[in-house]
Amino acid sequence: INVENQIKPNDSKDKILNKGDFLTEEKFDPILEFTKTIKKDFNFEAEKIIFTKKNYEIYLKEGWHIKTDAESLDPAKIKITLDNLKLTLDSQIKERRKKLEYIDLRFQNKVYFKFY
Repeated sequence: INVENQIKPNDSKDKILNKGDFLTEEKFDPILEFTKTIKKDFNFEAEKIIFTKKNYEIYLKEGWHIKTDAESLDPAKIKITLDNLKLTLDSQIKERRKKLEYIDLRFQNKVYFKFY
């Protein structure tokens, strides 16, 4: 997995890491576990992860990405996040996945998605 830090040129307060910083194990482990789980349960392979101050974008080899955050990947909430992903794919996305740009799983009670 290619891990990147997204740096916005005019908004340095929005970045989670500075050049040369390391992502702590505490922050990285839930993301790593999530990528392993979506590989096992959905056969989605993560290609790249972009970190911003509060959010993560997990880019998949299928050509779309998942928006998430530390709260939605918290061990107490991860089952809800995965259930939301499955329900959205099965009921809303279905065969239109090739046109999908992203699924946003940051909110426990709502899932947003966008097509190209």
